[in-house]
Amino acid sequence: MFDKQMGLFPRYKRGEFAEGPSFHHYDNKCFALTAEHLESLLKEMQHGVGLAHPDKPPVIEVRACTRTGEMHFQRLSEVVSYGNSAQERLQSIGISVQPEDKSMMAMVRFQDYFPGWSVSVIVEGGDEQASLGLFGKLRSGVESTYRWYSFLLSTRFWIGLVILVLIAYAASLVGPPLMRQLDMLPPAAEQTDALQAAGAATDAGAAGLDTTAKGATRSMFEFGIISLLGLFFALVVLPYLFPRGIFLIGEEIRRAAAISKLRWGLLAVVVLVPAVAVVMKLV
Repeated sequence: MFDKQMGLFPRYKRGEFAEGPSFHHYDNKCFALTAEHLESLLKEMQHGVGLAHPDKPPVIEVRACTRTGEMHFQRLSEVVSYGNSAQERLQSIGISVQPEDKSMMAMVRFQDYFPGWSVSVIVEGGDEQASLGLFGKLRSGVESTYRWYSFLLSTRFWIGLVILVLIAYAASLVGPPLMRQLDMLPPAAEQTDALQAAGAATDAGAAGLDTTAKGATRSMFEFGIISLLGLFFALVVLPYLFPRGIFLIGEEIRRAAAISKLRWGLLAVVVLVPAVAVVMKLV
């Protein structure tokens, strides 16, 4: 039912599990998954599949992946009671429910690492209206786990941010010299005086070129430092403080609480420091 290498997390093809209607949803959002979320989703899947096949109990399959490999569970309660230590931390959980004849299938999966999709919902087979209704309930349940900082996984957000930073940096380099040049331009009535001062301006211009060259070198050095700090933030700080997926089971509850405090502390610094600087300038 599930691919062993769940890290690849591929999109399943429509009609791969059962004939008939096929509803798929894939999303790349940050999530915080609790035991209550899992139990609610499983209950919806059991109810939906049970309505289609009331004569036989559905077959439930629960699989999870940790850093060391894949685990199979007979019941969801085994996942909920899992210790989830730092060495064996959960990285993905998938639940599927289907009748014995496999004429219908409902599945949800969560994973917190790249590449691929963080969340998927699939319902195939059965009555079209009933399957669509089950799909809508599962999708709504999955979306209730999404975190507010999911926009950090958006490529458009980072592209836009990089463009804004580049524009601001270019403006800081070009703006001041351009403004100084504009201020040095004499009015039309003073062109004669300007010609008389041409000799003195030549010497000053040579000194200005030397100063400009030193300023450009310093600016490039500062740009390199900022780029390295940006990479460190993007590759180390960002994934730690804004994790893609959180499985609030076992020891992860305590870890997530500690990370949440650090995250809000960072946001407070990012917001308060500029605010205080602005207030001090106004005062």
